[in-house]
Amino acid sequence: MGRAETIWKLPQIVLRRAFGHLTRRDYHLAMLIFLSVFIFAFVANS
Repeated sequence: MGRAETIWKLPQIVLRRAFGHLTRRDYHLAMLIFLSVFIFAFVANS
């Protein structure tokens, strides 16, 4: 449970920090990173 919470919260924390430095042009890049991290976490859990 704790590991799943960490996997779920970590991308949100990283994105929250990253958005401070992002421009609109970089928004799609941030979403790509978020999706790839989420997919990686999902595959690693199963």
